[in-house]
Amino acid sequence: MPSVLPVLSMIANCITWGLYGVLIDDFFPLVFTNIIGIFLSLFYLIVYYYYATNKGSLSLEILATALVLVGILLYPLMAAFDRVQDETVEHVVGFLAVTSSAIMFGSPLVLVKRVIRERNASSLPLNMITTGVVNCVLWLWYGLLLEDAFVIVPNAANLLLGTVQLGLFCIYPRSGTCNNVDSSTSKLKPEDKKVRQIETE
Repeated sequence: MPSVLPVLSMIANCITWGLYGVLIDDFFPLVFTNIIGIFLSLFYLIVYYYYATNKGSLSLEILATALVLVGILLYPLMAAFDRVQDETVEHVVGFLAVTSSAIMFGSPLVLVKRVIRERNASSLPLNMITTGVVNCVLWLWYGLLLEDAFVIVPNAANLLLGTVQLGLFCIYPRSGTCNNVDSSTSKLKPEDKKVRQIETE
């Protein structure tokens, strides 16, 4: 079964960016879109958990992620209590959002070694990667309009990561069936090839 890391990182990404949007008073589109993302990613997690066979270790991963996110959500409140400057809080949450975003877009990269070894990109989530690339383009454009480095830098970097992952689909096919057929055909003896040709006719 595929790793749960992309789903957990998606939840963390939406929560941290939503919190950052609240801190900088950007309720639309930053907060609004990430609220939708939170509900969707929670739905994905529920579906994943339902079909998971290793629910014990999965529960520990979910618990660890939840504890980290609770700490992140409580940070602005504790910072306000300690009279930390608003700009400092925004920067800290911004860096956390950038980190969660990098983990989310980089999580499929753990499969790159397997893709290169097997010369088959079928283990990579094509739909998620493609959507991520489009998402990065839109947010990069919005970040340029805002002139906000916390929005620009991670989306530019993640756009590069997504492009590299899409490139793997061009280099390696999603299925090695055709290659396997060709290689097996080339290993046949001449008389076997004639028999196969007659059968196909």
